[in-house]
Amino acid sequence: MQFTGPVSGTRKAELLASADCLVLPSHQEGLPMVLLEAGAAGLPVIATSVGAIPEFLSPRLGEPGFYAREEMIAPIVPPGDVIALVREMTRLALAPQLRQRIGRRLQARVREGYTSEHVAQRLSTIYDRLLGLAAGTQAEASPSRSAPTSRRPAHAKAETPLPTRRSRFTQTRPISSAPGLQVQNQ
Repeated sequence: MQFTGPVSGTRKAELLASADCLVLPSHQEGLPMVLLEAGAAGLPVIATSVGAIPEFLSPRLGEPGFYAREEMIAPIVPPGDVIALVREMTRLALAPQLRQRIGRRLQARVREGYTSEHVAQRLSTIYDRLLGLAAGTQAEASPSRSAPTSRRPAHAKAETPLPTRRSRFTQTRPISSAPGLQVQNQ
């Protein structure tokens, strides 16, 4: 067992390549990058059931739910359950074929929906929906009466990069000029 602390670059790649398993006993997470990196490297993981980890490890991509432990693509334990964590670490330490199978499943999961191309496509789709470009209509983004209004003074206009059909992610213009968006300043 090795506690490395923060690593990056070639050192990270070397550690992932030389490891038998990544143990991620987090108490709070979103979807940790190290989980995706380990998966991309084909490294098996043992993780806790926090944040988006259960969704990532569920048998069907994007369909979290109640699955039997055996159905998950990698072992998952409750946060803080040291006994369950040790049990899974021991189980994987004694089963090289199981580690290989989990590593292959994680690698397939990353390729299935978590490559940089997948993320860029999802972000593009979100921007298109927000700007009403996906359906060729304007976005329905006018604030309701219950929506909070900006506390910024009228002279402090926010500049936000907004994608366009011609050149995504490069154009900067006031957010108040987005199609269909009404910004109220006080």
